[in-house]
Amino acid sequence: MGFSRRLLFRVALGCGVLVSAVGSFLGFRTTAPVHAQSPVPPGPGRRLVSPLDAIEVRAQEAGSGDATLVRTLVDDALNASIFAGSAGSIRERVFRAEMAFRSGKGQAISEPALVGAINSVASIAFEPEAFKTSDEQVHALRIMLNATIPHFIGTSDAMSPAEAVFLTGFLTQQKLYNSGLRLDPQEVAAWRASRPAEQTFVDRIGHSAVLTARAMPREMVDVESALREQLPHEWSLVTICVHLFLDRAGLPR
Repeated sequence: MGFSRRLLFRVALGCGVLVSAVGSFLGFRTTAPVHAQSPVPPGPGRRLVSPLDAIEVRAQEAGSGDATLVRTLVDDALNASIFAGSAGSIRERVFRAEMAFRSGKGQAISEPALVGAINSVASIAFEPEAFKTSDEQVHALRIMLNATIPHFIGTSDAMSPAEAVFLTGFLTQQKLYNSGLRLDPQEVAAWRASRPAEQTFVDRIGHSAVLTARAMPREMVDVESALREQLPHEWSLVTICVHLFLDRAGLPR
């Protein structure tokens, strides 16, 4: 299996998705999303729409700056990450920060600032060192995701609030299912440069697919359970920790 397919398969598995016989993937969520509407199921002859494909469409639509469209983008982005079950206060805060950013009243978030926020809260809230990240890993993930959602994920050292929060939730979700996840910036950049522009996120892999079961370490199971059970509740410790992360990432209260 080549690098691109191996890397993409790892990301798909990390998101908790099922690779279908035709090579598309459907997002799996441990909690029901709120606000955003799911894409219309495809009819005959139409391919399934992945969560990342849907985000790209939402991002293009939100380019107008319309508040309703921006809110839909924020909700779809959160729903495609570990923050799918987020309490309303988290969603509202990310939405307000995104609107301020788009209107020129809010600041962009740099990669080092995001890494610092992730690592500081990981030290406080979670035991596993695997949740910590680096500038190189964050940048490599952005290069990879930019191939599929270029209107939402950029490659410069500046992120919108919604991009930064989505990236955090997406990366955390990968690490829950693969605590040893490593993303080498040079390898990812080489893959991105060689990737055909029309290629979809998940490579076409014929008429069969094999999923490899991976046992989650006990500490990761505990974190996943806490996120699933506490994230929907406004005054849970997990929600408070998420707000602390947003504070340190620079999102206004």
